[in-house]
Amino acid sequence: MARAVEEGALPFHNTDSEERDADERTSFQELLAEYSLGQREAALELMGDIIRSAETKEAGSPAEGEGLRAIAKGMNSLSSSDQEMVERMLPIFDALYMYCQRRVDGYTDWANAEIPWEVSIK
Repeated sequence: MARAVEEGALPFHNTDSEERDADERTSFQELLAEYSLGQREAALELMGDIIRSAETKEAGSPAEGEGLRAIAKGMNSLSSSDQEMVERMLPIFDALYMYCQRRVDGYTDWANAEIPWEVSIK
C-alpha cells in the first residue's frame, strides 16, 4: 500500500460487508467528496447514489443499485482475484457512468431508440 501511495495511488476504504452505517458514505462517494467531483458533475453524484444503493439497500435508494449489486456478486463469482474483479467491472462502471450522464441530461430510453434510423431492406 505504501508504495502505491508513493506512486500516486489514492487509497480508499473497501469492504465486503453489506451492513453499513446509514450515515456512512461509500468509498466512491468519499472520492467524489475529496475532489468535489459530485458537485461539479451531476452524473457522478447519481452514480454515487446508485453505488451506495448497491452497497446498503437503504429505503428510497435508486432501484438501479439492486441490479448493480447482482452484477457485482456475479462478477465476484467469476473472478479469482481482486485484480480480475476490477478488470471485469471496469466496463460495467463505464456503462453505468454513461447511463447516469444520459439520465441527468433527460434521456430515459435506449440510446439507439432516440436516433432517427432509416432502415431499408434490400
